[in-house]
Amino acid sequence: MSQNGARRYRVEHNTAYRYSEPVLLSHQQLHLTPRALARQRSQTHEIIITPIPTLRHEITDPFGNPLIEIAIESAHNALEIVARTNVERTAATPIEPLETPAWETVRDALRYRAGWRPDPAILEATQFLFESPHARVKRDLRSYASDCFKPNRPILKAAMTLMAKIHSEFKFDPAATTVTTPVMKFFAQKRGVCQDLPTS
Repeated sequence: MSQNGARRYRVEHNTAYRYSEPVLLSHQQLHLTPRALARQRSQTHEIIITPIPTLRHEITDPFGNPLIEIAIESAHNALEIVARTNVERTAATPIEPLETPAWETVRDALRYRAGWRPDPAILEATQFLFESPHARVKRDLRSYASDCFKPNRPILKAAMTLMAKIHSEFKFDPAATTVTTPVMKFFAQKRGVCQDLPTS
């Protein structure tokens, strides 16, 4: 730990492919470069690729994460990628739930509008707006959460209230659900496992 309370880490990530036959063409996307954040700073970072790529292109994905695209256009029997990073992380400043914006303000910030160009943090949050086969947008869920999201309540306070409500009303039961159980079945039986239940 440094004098300013930051922690320093040396992170090494190794990827190795061995092929039964020579591979003539390989395209890879490497998500191995730490993102620069307010509390995270890379002091050194390197990625070593063997064999050396024919093409190597560094970009930033829509969420602000560094991404390296590579192509190897010669025959190879193996591919090795080693990423080494020395990173420094500083402690998070505690967030006061009552000082967070009202939940309606956050809802409105995430609402799509013509010509919308959200910053990376907002864009990252929008992925949670859409339903999936296992997490449907249902009136029953809105009704259940409505007493936690009272008008102008700070969003973190509202979320913590909802988590406490679920924690008190739902039971952990390892036999109740699996990773394929739809959320409405979990909601109806009020029993589930770790992926169903929030922590509070």
